Amino acid sequence: MSNNPQEKNEKLHEIRAFIAIAKMGSFSAAAIQLKISRAHVSRQLSQLESRLGTLLIIRTTRSQRLTPVGEVFYARCQAAFSEIEDAITTASNDSFLMEGRIKINSVGGIIGEELIANCIHQFCIQYPNIRIELDFSSERESLISSNFDIVVRMGALEDSQLIGRKLGLIKIGTYASPQYLAQRPALKHPRDLKDHPCLSGSVKKWRYCNQKGESYDVEVSGNFQCKNGHVLLHAALQGNGICRLPELYCEKSKRSGQLLDVFSDWHIEEVPLYLLYHKNPYPPARFSLLIKHITTSISEQLSN
Repeated sequence: MSNNPQEKNEKLHEIRAFIAIAKMGSFSAAAIQLKISRAHVSRQLSQLESRLGTLLIIRTTRSQRLTPVGEVFYARCQAAFSEIEDAITTASNDSFLMEGRIKINSVGGIIGEELIANCIHQFCIQYPNIRIELDFSSERESLISSNFDIVVRMGALEDSQLIGRKLGLIKIGTYASPQYLAQRPALKHPRDLKDHPCLSGSVKKWRYCNQKGESYDVEVSGNFQCKNGHVLLHAALQGNGICRLPELYCEKSKRSGQLLDVFSDWHIEEVPLYLLYHKNPYPPARFSLLIKHITTSISEQLSN
């Protein structure tokens, strides 16, 4: 089979002409339907028969009829072209229909399991025919290598091939229970953390800044480590050490006085939360709608 695009295109035009002749019953009617000359229709049929090495239509000055081979060829070509037209219609309609599947990979914890998940719940209620698959796998999934449509990530953007929408900033703090702090010397500088058991996840180097523009990195250690924010929160509430968590985890505990900020003069820089997706000049309506819904909902919650 030839790989020449021009030759393939010519074959398709010849087959389309043959289908029109067989369907309309005459060369003139086929020419009108295809909006080309009768002579061109006749030439395309002759070229097709030459390629195949067989007669498809017996024609006389007054009539025409399909040969047995032509009848089989017509039936199969008509079915194939019908499927192609259906595929084109389906692909075109997909851009407008409020149905179909969207796969999302998100950071977990309170951000994914509460902020993002609650936002998705609201969307699903409004659009029940759109199927959302929400995934919290811990590894940083790549949209290029994975089959996810949307990824929600914390931190700086790394892939310039993707479109990133900033949902907001995640405030992060350093906390401990009043009982723990009462039994220990006051912490005035991040270096003091070296003398305390710190409850850490995957990050062991904690960076701090102050209003003077100074920064300080400290390597922390402790006898408990876990990548789950809720577990670290409960460990801190029980007085097991000092935790470094997004403020979202600790709001209720701070209001009730169960947790206190460890530092007053030092803070951790806020971390941006991004929604990432492929560049697509023709995004389906359901996709654009979900992106707008997430962006609006999460941005409003993080700005409060």
